[in-house]
Amino acid sequence: MPRELPSCETTTAPATGCIQFRRPQDRPASGWIDEAGPEESHQRARVNLADYKRRTERPFRDTQIEQLKDPASAALYLEEALAAGDTDAFKLALRNVVEARLGGMSALSERTELSREALYRSLSKGGNPTLATLTKVMQALGLRVSVAVETTDPRQPEATSDNRA
Repeated sequence: MPRELPSCETTTAPATGCIQFRRPQDRPASGWIDEAGPEESHQRARVNLADYKRRTERPFRDTQIEQLKDPASAALYLEEALAAGDTDAFKLALRNVVEARLGGMSALSERTELSREALYRSLSKGGNPTLATLTKVMQALGLRVSVAVETTDPRQPEATSDNRA
């Protein structure tokens, strides 16, 4: 409970009206403001924030690589990249998973028995990997290629808001 401040009669200055003075010791010790005063508390708050940032900041790439080491996360990542319909995005996602799970193209080359250059070419932006290459890469990653039923029938036109029954 804060201390009562002096009444207006004791703090009135001539021709200025009522003035109430608040000193640091008149404020309650809550939040970052404590007995040390607001200036020192503010410095401590800034230091605490800097410590927090230093502990939590890390490059996105490091976080991505760590998450893609998990086979389930890697499979979901590749599935979503493929579902987007952009083959270049899928090849980039596949390269990211290779780096996370195997450490790079050299390790992939050893596991697939394909040349490193051929893998780089196949999985580059302009590359066109064959089904055999894709299958070997996926097996080396501990994943497999599969086929699933599309949620909408490609032979049927998509329903629009005008075709309501």
